[in-house]
Amino acid sequence: MRKPFWTYLACCIAVFMISMDNLIVTNALPVIRQLEGIASGTSNALRQVGTVLGIAVLGSVFSAAGGLGSPGQFTTGLTAALTVSAAILGASALVVLLAPETRPVRQASAGTAAGASADGGGLAVPYQRRGATDPA
Repeated sequence: MRKPFWTYLACCIAVFMISMDNLIVTNALPVIRQLEGIASGTSNALRQVGTVLGIAVLGSVFSAAGGLGSPGQFTTGLTAALTVSAAILGASALVVLLAPETRPVRQASAGTAAGASADGGGLAVPYQRRGATDPA
């Protein structure tokens, strides 16, 4: 029996999302282990917002340019929606390629000062546990 196209597409998207989450959590904040949950939550929230906005914008373009009335209208609407999608993808790729590279700010002293990470990485961590008192 032949599997439908959507089954393969769903499997590919699932594999991509799992590896993307792993990449974000392990490489976004390699020294600051306390912020992994924040990185994961931010990634998930941005993915959900992007999905909702993408469906809304492309659905609006589809219905404004064409619609479901006839095959010709459907093709016109779909072509317009895919053109807008390709333009957004191209603009996003340009932003990523032209964005300056960021590096973490290192502290001047070699020792761990107040606010530095506990593992001696030298990164300033704007993080305080609940119930902890300020040493200063």
